[in-house]
Amino acid sequence: MGFGVDSVKSRVTAGIGPDDSPAKPLANAWKKSGMIRRGYSNYARTKERNGLHPFRDLTLTGEMLKSFIPRRVVENTAIASVDGGLNWTKAGMNQKLQPWVIFSPNNRMEVFRKVREALGNNGRLLVARPI
Repeated sequence: MGFGVDSVKSRVTAGIGPDDSPAKPLANAWKKSGMIRRGYSNYARTKERNGLHPFRDLTLTGEMLKSFIPRRVVENTAIASVDGGLNWTKAGMNQKLQPWVIFSPNNRMEVFRKVREALGNNGRLLVARPI
């Protein structure tokens, strides 16, 4: 059940976008808001100081990606989401910047392969698009 979610998480943490190209670069939004004058630096530098990669991989703390898990399986449908609260808000904001809760072409092929392994040639996979 979780291999679709695991596939998306591994793509996102590798800094790969929804079309299998590199993810969008990190924006320097703090500079625009004036917070840089109050002692804050940009997000990429903050990530580098913490020993992380300075690109969009959604892993500053990792809490949001940890909370992205399969929630329910009903017949032929699996539903995954981020838990409520702050993680849900962060996930929504990141989804607006660049869609990440989506199957890229490589994710889709990986999931198809796993479904074929699990169900044989009799199984089929329907991927619904989010609204």
